[in-house]
Amino acid sequence: MRCPQCHAIHRPEAATCFRCGRRLISPSPGPSDTPVWLWQEKAHLLERLRHVANGWSSWTVWARRLVAAAVDQLMVVGIFGLVVLAAVLLTDFPVGPTWRHLSFRIQVGLVFLLLHFLYTFVFQVFLSATPGYWLLGLAVAPTVSVYPWMAPGRVAARWLCLWVLMAFGGLSFWWSLLDRRHWFLHDRLTGTRPIPQAEYQLRMDLLLKE
Repeated sequence: MRCPQCHAIHRPEAATCFRCGRRLISPSPGPSDTPVWLWQEKAHLLERLRHVANGWSSWTVWARRLVAAAVDQLMVVGIFGLVVLAAVLLTDFPVGPTWRHLSFRIQVGLVFLLLHFLYTFVFQVFLSATPGYWLLGLAVAPTVSVYPWMAPGRVAARWLCLWVLMAFGGLSFWWSLLDRRHWFLHDRLTGTRPIPQAEYQLRMDLLLKE
C-alpha cells in the first residue's frame, strides 16, 4: 500500500505513514500490488540500518572525524601546492594586475580558501563525503530529511559556518567536547550530522525500494 501524499510503501495493515504521518486508508480486500519479496527486503534493510546506526559510539565518530579532517587538509594543501607552483611557473602570479592591491599572503590565503571550498563542495554534493571521510568510513547527511544526500546550498552554508567558527578560536571544536552527541557546532547550525558509510548506503537502498 502506498501513501497518497509521499508515495512511501507500507504494509497493508499500516494505519499511518512512517514518513509524513498521513493517515492511511486500507485498500479493499484483494491481491496486494506490492510483491512479498519487496516487503522482506525492506524489512531486512531496516533491521540492518538499526544495527549500523547503533554500531559506533559518539566518541568513535568524533575521533574519526578529526582524523578525516586532517586527511582532507593534507590533500587540499597538496593540491594547493601544485596549483601555486604551476601559477608561478606559467603565469605572472602573484603580480597580476587584478592582484596588485593585495598582499602576497592575502592572495595565497584566498587561493587556498577557494580550493578548499571547491574540494569540499564537489565531494559532499556528489558523494556526501570528502575523501578523508570516505577513508574513515563516514558520510555527512541532513539531520531531518528522508534523502541522505546534501543539497548544494546546505554544503556551502556548512563550509562557510565552519570557517567562521574557526576564526573565533575553533569554537566548533570546543562545542563538540561538551555536546551530548559530540557533534560540531557547524553541524548543529546547518542541520547536518555524521553517519557511517554503511548507513548511507542502506538509506540509498531503501529509497530505491520505495
